[in-house]
Amino acid sequence: MANKTIAPGGGNWSANATWVEGSPPLVSENVVATASSGQLTIDINTAVCASMDFTNYVNTLSWSTSARNVTVSGNVKLVGKLTMAATSTLTSAGKTLPGQLTFTGAITYTLADACNVTGAVIFGGASGTAMVLNGSTLTCYSDFTHTAPSSGTTAITLAGPGTWSGGGTLSNNLTIANSGTLTITNVRYGGSGTLTYTSGTVSATGTLTLTGTPTLNVGSITWTNISGLNGAQPSVVLTSGLTCTGTFKLGTGSSGSASFTGAFNLSCGTFDLPGGTDLTFPAGQTITVTSTIIMAGASSGANIPLLKSGTASSSMFLNFTGTINNNKVFMASYTDVDASGSTQAIQDYFLGNPGGTLTRTTNIIGVNLPVTLSSTGVF
Repeated sequence: MANKTIAPGGGNWSANATWVEGSPPLVSENVVATASSGQLTIDINTAVCASMDFTNYVNTLSWSTSARNVTVSGNVKLVGKLTMAATSTLTSAGKTLPGQLTFTGAITYTLADACNVTGAVIFGGASGTAMVLNGSTLTCYSDFTHTAPSSGTTAITLAGPGTWSGGGTLSNNLTIANSGTLTITNVRYGGSGTLTYTSGTVSATGTLTLTGTPTLNVGSITWTNISGLNGAQPSVVLTSGLTCTGTFKLGTGSSGSASFTGAFNLSCGTFDLPGGTDLTFPAGQTITVTSTIIMAGASSGANIPLLKSGTASSSMFLNFTGTINNNKVFMASYTDVDASGSTQAIQDYFLGNPGGTLTRTTNIIGVNLPVTLSSTGVF
């Protein structure tokens, strides 16, 4: 069978100048890319060839801005970069993509079958440009980055080793089941997706930002910081404990209310609840703070920070060592139990002494805290 070689200048599939031999491939001809071949863009719906060999390719294979297809009757070897920039369907036919796979633009993509990628996977585009990835599973064995928001029915697995980073909110279900070490920097997760850890070593060095209504089953991961997205507070379902060594801080904004459900606990270094933010935590569960509590707000109105149980007349618990450090007021709105075992309905400003004793004050506005605690206290 004859070969058709991509010329150094590259170009559109349908253009004669794109090919060294002077014409596009026929169904019986092989497409070959060399180290000097230019970028190839699939610009027609009827592109055909017998096979594709991109073993030495260092440029980019992409689709044009409208739905395009290429039908390959034989083997496909992709070692360079595959960029999908138009509404399209990717069929892997049981093959592993060895190069970088990039999805870019406000477009819906479909995986017709399981897609395995040993190179990096990138959900690209501007931060406000949302893409959709539907269909079968996507398994990434290297780095995974999502600069654009993404959603859809495709479940993603990070099989590592590699990195996970991204400023665009990822809403697809994602499972961490890596070999080697997966390094997580700053990532944003939300929508109605489920984030699950099953195996592997994880180094989470940045901030996990939560928004939407995600489910988290990540009990074996210790995060550095956890935050809520400004103006879009999360409603999180916990199916495991949640731990960070740094700061747990909800965002601020018009929504103002965040909640956690599930019979699991939260542990953090610093607990920071900004003014105007409500946090509802499951009754019977515990927030453990090992360093500092910050609840800064006003004496009344919309700027009061509220920490409360999710069930009326049932307690949630705040365990802490260290410092309560709020520059204005410290207010709680929940029911709890004092050191003597008596139920106390709290919806007031207060200072807490260690050991569970409640010292209630009704006029501490303007008092300059911090109050330093010498041992664990339970409210």
